Amino acid sequence: MKKIWERAGFLAGGIIIGTAGLKALTSRDAKKVYTHATALTLRAKDSVMGTVSKVRENCGDILSEAQDINENLESDEKREIVESE
Repeated sequence: MKKIWERAGFLAGGIIIGTAGLKALTSRDAKKVYTHATALTLRAKDSVMGTVSKVRENCGDILSEAQDINENLESDEKREIVESE
């Protein structure tokens, strides 16, 4: 019988805490906090995307230069082969 009352107490406590939590989450102050947090997240996203764009540009430059280096090495090797024949 004690377990039943204990469980009922936990259930009632959960309902009370849940109801209070919902009231707190839907309050005007909470809405302001959510709005400011969302704005901060959007600003952070813009900053990160700017950094990603710069990194992509640098990677493209690096790839292009690496391909040029390899092409030059290949042409030098071909030239050496032709000259040695």
